[in-house]
Amino acid sequence: MSIATETFSIEFDGAAFDKHEISASSLAQSLLALDALSQTAANKLYGKETSTEVKVKGGARSGSFIIDLVVESIKENPLEAGAAATTVGLGVVGVIKGVISLGKFVYGKTAETKEGDSAPETLLVQNEAGEVQAFNHCVVSIYNSTQTQIQLSRLTQTLDQQGAEDIKISSPDDNAPVVVTKRDRKYFSKEEGTVVTDNVSEVLLEVISPMLNGSKKGWRFSEGEDGIEFAATVEDDDFLLAVKTGEIAWTSGTSVLASVRTVQTKNVRTKTERTILEVKDIIPSASADERL
Repeated sequence: MSIATETFSIEFDGAAFDKHEISASSLAQSLLALDALSQTAANKLYGKETSTEVKVKGGARSGSFIIDLVVESIKENPLEAGAAATTVGLGVVGVIKGVISLGKFVYGKTAETKEGDSAPETLLVQNEAGEVQAFNHCVVSIYNSTQTQIQLSRLTQTLDQQGAEDIKISSPDDNAPVVVTKRDRKYFSKEEGTVVTDNVSEVLLEVISPMLNGSKKGWRFSEGEDGIEFAATVEDDDFLLAVKTGEIAWTSGTSVLASVRTVQTKNVRTKTERTILEVKDIIPSASADERL
């Protein structure tokens, strides 16, 4: 077991914070979003068994409203890193900053990659203006996740307040903090409504419609004896790669034991979104003769 520790800060700037005060609910949303993004980044960098914790270091410093933070990543199997050494060198904070920078570069749209010469650990991304920039492949994968989009929206929601001008995330040894301005907020804002429930559970699901091309979207599953069908986004990259390369033989009735995140939001109506975070086991059907 080993522990990677990084320090960074989040700063809220603008007239709304002239008294060095911030709404407790707004701050909580931003910190919880950073905690979730840190966990996602650590799993990509160091492997799925890694656990992270974001801690507030001391009190808020003088300034508009600045909080110093520490993120600890506990790696159960340090030799089994989830990414290349060059990516691991970014650290959790570097990945989070990269994800935010990518969101600004693509104006909040999906990051589309293109062919071209780039370093082995990077992908070329082209935005709507035709500009091309290289981003770490880990950053691109995390940014395109549905859950990441939700967390980025929560992280930046303070900018909706009157008088809030920008949010900065920086590291002690970094002269280039990533900044999200009020104008940038539209790239990260998602219409969520009020979150009623948000939980993760381990569930046995029957696969109704697999995406054999390895796509994250388009999957359909059923759960329980009543067999209620639902769509879900699959975020397990290792599983998706195995599907795409044909390592998994799909038959009618194949099931998966998966870690599933279920988020219910209430706006005009109640909306339920499910995300397959990790596929832990694949259970073939009793009859393996019927291929999907």
